[in-house]
Amino acid sequence: MKKSENKTLVISFSPDLVGSIVFMAVSVFFLFSMEKEVYVGSDDGVNARTFPFIVLFLMLSISLFMFIKEIILIARKKERRKISIDLRSEARSLIIFIVLLLYASSIVYVGFFFSSIIFSLALAYLMGARRLSYFIIVFSFTLAICIVFRYVLNVRL
Repeated sequence: MKKSENKTLVISFSPDLVGSIVFMAVSVFFLFSMEKEVYVGSDDGVNARTFPFIVLFLMLSISLFMFIKEIILIARKKERRKISIDLRSEARSLIIFIVLLLYASSIVYVGFFFSSIIFSLALAYLMGARRLSYFIIVFSFTLAICIVFRYVLNVRL
């Protein structure tokens, strides 16, 4: 981490290296958890695990290839692609992601209707809405969507 000209924190990293590590971890996790999650009813060669296994194995292979390529470039001190992220400008995106996670977890406790209204109003505020009319419109649309889900589509909320 370093500071930019305007005194904000900036992170520089190689997206190929970070991306390959993340996708290797994800593919290994799902490969090991697939045994418990995907039910197979027969011993046929092609079953419910075949396609997910192929996709996950390809994802792991390509990620491993990218990781090894990046390690070789680091060892040879060759120029690599780097991305710099200004944390101050990306803070709002992080806050929106946290609000989205809170929304998803609050549905169980508060219910779909109330958590959707709170989430939509919070999101409108985070996006810069400050006039009361905007909040009324957001509230009305959220209410209308909840009514359509409940009474038109008969979705239990």
